[in-house]
Amino acid sequence: MATTVEFQFFIGQEVLIKPLEKLTGRVDGMYYDVNGTTYGVVYWNNGERKRSVMYEWELEAIRRRD
Repeated sequence: MATTVEFQFFIGQEVLIKPLEKLTGRVDGMYYDVNGTTYGVVYWNNGERKRSVMYEWELEAIRRRD
């Protein structure tokens, strides 16, 4: 049985990481499993590159004015 999943964010999109006091990162993975929809996010914090898998509710799209 196939399941169609719609993701809120896309690969490469810049997002706000809410739990990390307004740090921003870029989506580098999109996953769907028994835990629901999650995203891989790469970000820099205190000069260190980090990568974390986060839930949709932990992220917010950044709207840029072009």
